[in-house]
Amino acid sequence: NADDPIDLIQKYEEEFFQNSKLFRDGIFKANQTTTRNLSFAVSDCFWKMVKESVEQQTDTFKATKFTLETEWKNSFPKMREQDRDELFEKARGEILDEVVNLSLIPSQQWEDNLTKYLWEKMSNFIFDDVFLTAAQAESISDFNTTVDVKLQQWAEKELPRQCIDIGQFVLLDEFQNLIEREQKSRSNDPITNDIKLQVVQECRTRHQWDAKALDSLRVIQTQALQDRSVSDKQQWESAAKFMESTIRNELQHQESELNSNQNQSSWRKFMGFQQTTIEETYRKLCAKELERILISRQQFDQTTKNSYTFRSTLDFDELTTVKKNLQTQKIDVSNDYITDVWQRVYKVHFLKRNLSTCLDCRRFFYYYQKGISDQGVS
Repeated sequence: NADDPIDLIQKYEEEFFQNSKLFRDGIFKANQTTTRNLSFAVSDCFWKMVKESVEQQTDTFKATKFTLETEWKNSFPKMREQDRDELFEKARGEILDEVVNLSLIPSQQWEDNLTKYLWEKMSNFIFDDVFLTAAQAESISDFNTTVDVKLQQWAEKELPRQCIDIGQFVLLDEFQNLIEREQKSRSNDPITNDIKLQVVQECRTRHQWDAKALDSLRVIQTQALQDRSVSDKQQWESAAKFMESTIRNELQHQESELNSNQNQSSWRKFMGFQQTTIEETYRKLCAKELERILISRQQFDQTTKNSYTFRSTLDFDELTTVKKNLQTQKIDVSNDYITDVWQRVYKVHFLKRNLSTCLDCRRFFYYYQKGISDQGVS
């Protein structure tokens, strides 16, 4: 029956032959019946044919190899040939030497590379999701609470995995750099270049971090984020200098993004295109109107003594005011366009304000030591 399972079919087949008169009379042997024994017989026959074919090919290859070796010896009598195994051992030895050289890289170089790639990966999150969000707080305690919550959630979920991925990238990147540097040396034999690069690619594909590293790193990072102590003035100034340099770089980036259309328009203007010049004008006038909003906020803050200036969003009235002012200049843009420009303008303003704070922060270590951080040091 076609619907019967395979086991039942095989059992029926065996019982059929066992009860057969030909089997009982000895005409058929046990290994000459059933589908299973048939497949074994076909397999044996097949592999015998394969073996014979391979042996024929091997003889052909040996003859070709002998011919080529003879030609090599006659063409280059003073050069010793290396067979495949010797070349492989040579390449493997050179690769293992580079693996050993990984351990000779100074720890400061590892730290610098890890710091560089970690910050490139995480800077947007630190600025946009942590720093910018916490800066909307009305007090230092609220600021610290927001930062603690954001960082704690980050450390529990994404941070350990990101660090491991970046650590793996830096490790394999240094390994590839060592291989490529060795290939540029005069003593390098280019015949092994391809296999070395293939080893690097295989390492990128196969290398796996210890699963326990994720949990261990999560614990270490959580404890580090909870530790707010600053041991000495040098550590304080180092942190302030890092923050100042980071904010300055981010400020340059944001200003470049805000003026990116201007750079593009110069090229297009040279090539005869005028559309980008109109876009540049719109963006510049829109940014000017938004800066007026910030100025009016500052004046309002000075009168009421609050922190309305640093709210990161435009309310409906402000958005309407900007749009009407632009319309009086015969510029009609969407609310989304104004909001997009606002994000750039606000972030530049925000970074300039905090850059000034960083410059003042260096001299506050004395107040921190005295335990009066609630009076203005955050």
